[in-house]
Amino acid sequence: MGNRPCLCANGGAFGFPQGRTSPVEVKFDPVTADWTYIRWLGDRKSIEEQTTTSDKTVVDRTSELSSWVDFCYQMRKRGVIVFAYRSVARSR
Repeated sequence: MGNRPCLCANGGAFGFPQGRTSPVEVKFDPVTADWTYIRWLGDRKSIEEQTTTSDKTVVDRTSELSSWVDFCYQMRKRGVIVFAYRSVARSR
């Protein structure tokens, strides 16, 4: 990864473009700092076309998120602080 040495030298954290990359697919050590930031983004437009409330699951992402859960556990075992966030579709 081209920017990895620069991130490491300056304490920057590597970020994954969620939806395009699964942590299982990564072929290098993504740890570049003592912390990492993960943000899961849903397809808000598609979800809002299916529902106007956020009181139930519209798209079940359990299988996709299980690899991220494993990734977070591995990061914590290495002493890396994990900041993880998800987007929430707005209610109408």
